[in-house]
Amino acid sequence: KGVYVNEKRKGVQDFVRQFGDLPDAAVIQEIWTIWEDWEENQVRYEEACLYAKRLAGLAEALDNNLN
Repeated sequence: KGVYVNEKRKGVQDFVRQFGDLPDAAVIQEIWTIWEDWEENQVRYEEACLYAKRLAGLAEALDNNLN
């Protein structure tokens, strides 16, 4: 079970569609939005750390879901 990512935007949408019920799966869409708008809206280091922690929690939930 997984998501093939060739086109990033579609990969994000596919991930959210397939795994959106996992805790804090919304962080994927939030990070993608930041990536797309990086030139206009850069994220402070502290915010980036919070996103990284949320992403790590999602990775753990995903691992538990797939195993």
